[in-house]
Amino acid sequence: MDIVFDSVGGRELEHESIKVLHKKGKFLTVCGPVQYIGSNKLSWGKVMGIFWHIIHRSLLSKINGPAYQFSEKTPSTVINEMLDFVIQHDIKVPFDRVIPLKFTELKDSLQHLAAHKATGRIVIDMN
Repeated sequence: MDIVFDSVGGRELEHESIKVLHKKGKFLTVCGPVQYIGSNKLSWGKVMGIFWHIIHRSLLSKINGPAYQFSEKTPSTVINEMLDFVIQHDIKVPFDRVIPLKFTELKDSLQHLAAHKATGRIVIDMN
């Protein structure tokens, strides 16, 4: 593969992605080495460990490849590149479900999303 866009995070995903990438490929992430990073509070030690991992992977990728790009300050850079790639290659994004704009369905869908069970986008039908 030439490129992997990571919007989930986690070292396992990172490791598996690097195995399938060409040496001159790119691993672009907005999450880093912690899966579902916004779900839990992190200690300062854990935050420092994350920064160390990102710096280490970035430097190592310059020597061994594939490129590792972490975009914590400007995720729009990675997201815009991802969007351009998806449009250029006509990639279809999967949908988990389409729900009506009703409180119960919204609440259930948010719980489904927060539990990391969604397998695609959740679309709200405004009609």
